Amino acid sequence: MQLFPSLLIAGAAGVVSHLTYFIKGEHHNEAAKILCLYSLLFVVLFFAELSSSANGLWRAICSTLAVAAAYGGCLSASVVCYRLVFHRLRAFPGPRSAAVSKLWHVSKILDSKQFLMIDALREEYGDFVRTGPNELTVFHPDAVAAVHGPSSSCTKSAWYDHQLPLLSLGSTRSKEVHDERRRALNSLFTVKALQDYEPQVWTYSQQLETMVSDAAASKQKVNATELFSFFSFDVIADFLFGKPIGMLKTGKSHYAIDLLKQGVEVIGILAPVPWLFRVAVSIPGMARDWHTFCQWSLAQLHGQSENDDLEKEEAGEGSKLKSVLGRARWDKRWMQGDCVTLVLAGSGEIASTLTFLFYRLAQSPTEARKLQAELDSVGPNFDSKNLRSLEHLNAIISETLRLHPPILSGSLRNTPSEGIEIAGRHIPGDVTVLVPAYSLHRLDSCFERANEFVPERWYSKPDMVRNQAAYFPFVAGTYACLGKNLALLELRAVAATVMSRYDVAFVPGDDGTAFLNGTKDAFATVPGELDLVFTRRT
Repeated sequence: MQLFPSLLIAGAAGVVSHLTYFIKGEHHNEAAKILCLYSLLFVVLFFAELSSSANGLWRAICSTLAVAAAYGGCLSASVVCYRLVFHRLRAFPGPRSAAVSKLWHVSKILDSKQFLMIDALREEYGDFVRTGPNELTVFHPDAVAAVHGPSSSCTKSAWYDHQLPLLSLGSTRSKEVHDERRRALNSLFTVKALQDYEPQVWTYSQQLETMVSDAAASKQKVNATELFSFFSFDVIADFLFGKPIGMLKTGKSHYAIDLLKQGVEVIGILAPVPWLFRVAVSIPGMARDWHTFCQWSLAQLHGQSENDDLEKEEAGEGSKLKSVLGRARWDKRWMQGDCVTLVLAGSGEIASTLTFLFYRLAQSPTEARKLQAELDSVGPNFDSKNLRSLEHLNAIISETLRLHPPILSGSLRNTPSEGIEIAGRHIPGDVTVLVPAYSLHRLDSCFERANEFVPERWYSKPDMVRNQAAYFPFVAGTYACLGKNLALLELRAVAATVMSRYDVAFVPGDDGTAFLNGTKDAFATVPGELDLVFTRRT
């Protein structure tokens, strides 16, 4: 086979494949198949060269590599040229490498600090930054309503296919299906349902307080990150499945939560490149922990024990989630997907917020004393009604959520074909838009002393909130957090139970810096390890 004509054909094929296929639509879910197809063609080409080459194996290898390089090189050149010169986002500022490939993004967040990397881009490029070939990050308060508001026509991006083949309320990209699914699950979180479950929240709060009491009596430090993880996981498992996990009673982590932590770590790093994520999880064994956690969740839904390789659990009774999903008549993929989504959202996000809340109280003794005085005025018999009326308690929660939102970098959305307007600027259609909560919550234009912990801004000093439109810790609009009211119930209950009885401080020699530096962005916020000392109030 003549090499030069083969190189011309391969190069032309690379350009044509970009212009006729890769430039159109989404292909991330087929990425693994595409790579397999290319590998197969490479092998076929090699053997074809080998059978026709007079110079044997070495010539066949070189010819095959040359043809593959010509195809790949021309395909890449066509992609780069289009993205830099002709793409509809070409006028927006941002790193040149980000406009070429999202692999640049991955290379910058190997430390799981995406929220800091994105915020640094705002400092350098302004309110509208091109952070990917087809991605725009917007740091303007008007973007919250335009992208996430109830009247927004933006839809979920390709990132949400990460859960496939499982389906869930959180991952479905169809608004119609989402709305139907949400109506079915809403019954779990009605005012009546939460009133019925409130005694269980207080029971788990008391179990948590017992662990704090034991540590205080023996003058031992408490791993607050672990403690609040135990609490949130116990609560959500009981709430959804009607059976306790028992971590607060045993003081030991459950294997399921360990699997969950290990399984979500890869999400934060590979999430910016959906096709790379889909390829990674298609490799046998790569997502083993994640799949095992999914199996555990479904087993809990049905009140079953796991297989012989997993520890045995007591059979569950009265799973609320199973009852709701059974009435909705959805298939196994939906049932398992919703189990995983609700456990993940209902455990990790509560745990991280509680951890940051107590970090802030240890850092700000004055605010802690104000909270204790307020709790003393209504205690010791707390309930959801009297806690909802406590201004400083709720302000502390709001301020914690502002500085440390449960989803640091925000949720990715696709603009409609006609595009959208944000702050007088047209955003083209069919592009991915990111509105990062961490950055918006710290804008000086929206919050006075934006990087400081000032709970009073939420009640006695309202002028310190310059633009509340920038505040969206529970997302907003159609896709707003389903379990917001349960989350607030848990946060108030734990804060009241512990702070009414104990003073909190960092361990001697620590100021919380290492904890804060240990925060990771794995889509959901993952706090570092926080050690605290609790002393019983006199």
